[in-house]
Amino acid sequence: MKLRYPSEGLRVLCGLFGLTRHAYYKAVKRKEQQDIRDHLMIEKVKKIRQDLPGTGTRRLHHMTISYRKKHGIKMGRDKLHEVLRKADMHISFKKRSTRTTYSDHGYKRYKNLTEGLEITAINQLYVSDITYIPVGSGFAYLSLVTDAYSRKIVGWHLHKSLHAIGSIKALNMALNQKGEHPPYQMIHHSDRGIQYCCNDYIKLLNDNKILVSMTNFPDPLENALAERMHRTLKEEFKLERGFPTFDLALQAVARTIYVYNHKYPHGSLGYLTPNQVHRGRKPGKKKWKKYSRKANQAVLDAMVA
Repeated sequence: MKLRYPSEGLRVLCGLFGLTRHAYYKAVKRKEQQDIRDHLMIEKVKKIRQDLPGTGTRRLHHMTISYRKKHGIKMGRDKLHEVLRKADMHISFKKRSTRTTYSDHGYKRYKNLTEGLEITAINQLYVSDITYIPVGSGFAYLSLVTDAYSRKIVGWHLHKSLHAIGSIKALNMALNQKGEHPPYQMIHHSDRGIQYCCNDYIKLLNDNKILVSMTNFPDPLENALAERMHRTLKEEFKLERGFPTFDLALQAVARTIYVYNHKYPHGSLGYLTPNQVHRGRKPGKKKWKKYSRKANQAVLDAMVA
C-alpha cells in the first residue's frame, strides 16, 4: 500500500496498536521530558561527585531535594538508582589490603568503657583507629581520631609506616583543637594495637586526664564507628583507588577530610554535616536502619579483610 503523506503512515501504525496520533505525540513528549529530567539529574550527580565521588543513591537523593523542587523533577530514590545504573554510574572497588593492627605485645590492655555508654555531647568520646591507603607499590597509614557525637574527624595524620608517631600526631591534633576540658570525664577508645598501648600514647592520654578504653576482643563491632569511618573515606571518597606518590596521597587525604567534615551529609546525624553538629546543631533523626549483629557480620568481615 502506497501512502500519500507521512502522516498517513503514522495513522496506520497507530491504528495497528489501537492508538490515536494524539496519544502518540503525547507519549513522545513524555519521553522527551523524561530524557531531559534524567539528563539534569545525571549532570547534578556528576557535580556532587566532584567532591563526594563515591556517594550512593540514598544520600544523593537527599542532597538533590532542593534541585529537584527547583526544576519540577519528581523522582524517588529507586528511580534515581535506575537512572544512574543505566548511565553506568555505579561504583566499584578494587582492593589491596594490609594488616594494621598488631596486638601481640607486652603492653597493658585496658577494658572497654563504651559498652552501654550514652553519648550526649562533643568531646565526650574519641574513637581512634588506623587504616591503609595504597601508595605506589605499597601503603601509607592514616591515623584517625573521630568525635563520636558529631562524627567529625578531629585529628588525623598520614604516615609512611605503622610506627606510633602517626597515631600520636593525630591525637595531638585532636587535643589541640578541643578547647576547654568538658565538664565530664573524656574517654578515648581504640583497639589493642601496639600504637595505642605503647607508653608514649598512654602517657599523652593520662596527661590530659582522659580515660583509656579498648576493645575486649579483636572484634570490629567493638570499634564499629572507627571501622565505618574507614569505609566512608576509602569507598565513598575513593581513597581506596590509591596514589602514585605519598605527596599526592597526603593532598587527597587532606581534601577528603575537609570535605567530609564540612560537606558530607551524614546519615547518623539526620543528614547534617559533622561540622554543623560539632558547632552546636542538634543531630536530626538517623537516616539508616540499625541491623542486627548477625546481619552486620558479613559486611564487617569484608570491611576488615
